[in-house]
Amino acid sequence: MEASKDHLSLLGLPRELRDHIYNYVLTVTRKAPPGPFHAGQRTRGRYSIHYHVGSTGMDLPNIALTCHQIREEVLDHDQTHAELDIMIRAYLVIPTWIVLPAILKCRQPLNVTVNLRVFSPEGFHSNDGWPRQPGECFRALYCLLYEYFIAGPRFHCDRTLDPADIKYSIGILTVKLKSLDIYTPAVWPTVMRSILGKLKALASTGIVSGHVKTIRVYAEYHGSDGTCQIVEKEWQVASTLDKAASQLWRAQGFPPLHSFEHDGGDAEIFGIQP
Repeated sequence: MEASKDHLSLLGLPRELRDHIYNYVLTVTRKAPPGPFHAGQRTRGRYSIHYHVGSTGMDLPNIALTCHQIREEVLDHDQTHAELDIMIRAYLVIPTWIVLPAILKCRQPLNVTVNLRVFSPEGFHSNDGWPRQPGECFRALYCLLYEYFIAGPRFHCDRTLDPADIKYSIGILTVKLKSLDIYTPAVWPTVMRSILGKLKALASTGIVSGHVKTIRVYAEYHGSDGTCQIVEKEWQVASTLDKAASQLWRAQGFPPLHSFEHDGGDAEIFGIQP
C-alpha cells in the first residue's frame, strides 16, 4: 500500500502566515551605493538631482498570478515602510531606493526613512556664489519630496508637475543625517543645525499638512573633543497653513499642495532595478 502524502499549499496556511510571506516577497531591496562615484548609470534632472536610469515600474509579482484569491490578498496586503538613500557631494544629489514595497496604493500613507549621507556640504551653505543659488541642496531635497507626492517612488515624470495631481503621502518621515566629510568636519555641526531648522519649519508652517503627519530626525556628529554627539527630534506637522511662510517656500520651489482624502486609491506596482 502506498503511503498517503500530505500536499502543502500556500492557501493551506493560516492567513497570518501568508501575510508574513507576502511581506517578504513583496518587499524589494537593494544595497546602497558605497559612494557618489559608484552610483551606477544616472540621468540628471533639476537642481543637479541624478536619478537612477530607468523606471521603477514593474509587472505584477509572480505570486499574484497563481490564482484569483492570492491575487486579491496580494493587492489587499498593506506595506507601510520604504527606505531611501540620498548621497550629497557638493551640489550633486543622488537618490536611491534601497527598500520599497512592490505594491504601493495611491493615497495610502507610507512611512519613509531617508538616509541622508553628506560627503561634502557646500550645497547647503547659504552664501553660495555664482553660478549657484543659495541653498541648492535644500531646493533639490524639496523637489524630491514634491515629486514623490505626485509621481511616487519614480520621482520625476515626463510632464509638468501639477499640484492637483497629488497621489502619494507619507505617514512618518524619518531623516537620518550622517556626515562622511573627511576634509571639513568642523562645519558639520553648523550644516546639521541648518538642516534641522529646515525640517522643523517644514513641520511648523503646515506646508505639507495632509501629506506628512510626523517628521523625525536623527543626527550624529563628533565634537571637537572627539566625543560622539547624538541629536534626536520629532515634530508633528501643523494642521493649518502659515500663508506668509508658504510664499517663501513657493519661492524656494515648493508650491502649495492640494489636499486629498486617504481613501486607499488604486494599487501601483513598483520595483527596484539592479
